[in-house]
Amino acid sequence: MLKLYLYPMVVLKDEFEDENFVAMIPDLGISTNGKNVEEAYLYCKDYLRVYIENALSYDLEFNLPSEIGKVANKYKNCQVMLVDTVVDTKRFGSAD
Repeated sequence: MLKLYLYPMVVLKDEFEDENFVAMIPDLGISTNGKNVEEAYLYCKDYLRVYIENALSYDLEFNLPSEIGKVANKYKNCQVMLVDTVVDTKRFGSAD
């Protein structure tokens, strides 16, 4: 069964490398970076898929997504957007 996972993602300018952007999913404590916002988004999208697949593979619990408005209020000076991934939960024996 294919399942959609949709999480708020925060994008900000990298403090240490002027030409990079950091993309993070605060609910999962994961982050990555890219040369521009689009690249950071795509890397984060892939990271989300790998994270969910690993959690399902090892039967680990993970946080559900927060409401995007709550994340936007917490990170007012950053870009906040949604990032998604689709995972085949049957591969991991999950009925979800």
